[in-house]
Amino acid sequence: MSWFLAFEGFTFPTFIVKEIAILHADGERCYNYIITGPKPSPPDIYLDTLPQRHRLRWQCGDYEFYEALEDIESKVCVDMLFVKAGKKCEFVKSIFPSIRVIPLSGVPPFTQLNDCLHTRCEVKHGYFCARRKVHEIRHYSL
Repeated sequence: MSWFLAFEGFTFPTFIVKEIAILHADGERCYNYIITGPKPSPPDIYLDTLPQRHRLRWQCGDYEFYEALEDIESKVCVDMLFVKAGKKCEFVKSIFPSIRVIPLSGVPPFTQLNDCLHTRCEVKHGYFCARRKVHEIRHYSL
């Protein structure tokens, strides 16, 4: 069995994950994690500028980062985890060393993948939604 993973975040000053989504290959099980920003939060000026692209406020979220990772590991177990090739794939390999992460090459930019806009999460942040992105990756891979 296999899963697809996508995520969104900010670079401040290191990369901070704000949303992660995983989708089972059967398309029936999708889990979306909105991650709270690490404490302490950045200065107020960044609270106004960082979330504009993603519409994910620094303080919003239902999971802490490592709590979400543990939940994902418990769902994926020994299955393969497909991630769009590139820097994000390398990042996923570093946070999930015990999971077999498979890079998907040739996937176009997400701005060119528009078959799954209806799968966005409740934040409705369009192209920047990790939930939509896992559905787009799965749809493209079929």
